[in-house]
Amino acid sequence: MPHRNDEPKYSTKKLLVIGIPAFFLAVLISTITHEYAHFVVNKFACNGTEIGLGISYIDIPDMQSNCPLAAAAGPAWTFLLALASFGYYLHNPRNLFAAAMAFVNASSRIPETITVFLQLLVSSQLDNVV
Repeated sequence: MPHRNDEPKYSTKKLLVIGIPAFFLAVLISTITHEYAHFVVNKFACNGTEIGLGISYIDIPDMQSNCPLAAAAGPAWTFLLALASFGYYLHNPRNLFAAAMAFVNASSRIPETITVFLQLLVSSQLDNVV
């Protein structure tokens, strides 16, 4: 049975010089595009009700009561970004930025996405019952 050699790992210097800034850039891009998705959907689909780019995670329940579509836009965008960045990472496994984007969106945003969608589901079902 032939022995398969793994690809060489990243050097410590490359991880420090390229990997750490790529991770912070991925966090920044993920957060900004998440907030911007809320803003765009709120502005165009929900007639711009009182929510701007300064949305914090504490404000999300207020957003859900005002416009559920805007509340779902950020997590939906993040989920799509996670899928896209992971797919890109699979095609380019040596790209540290793609790895950072896949990690940031999958590990920090997907649990939030599931939570928000469950809250929206329960909230809309309770509104139909009452």
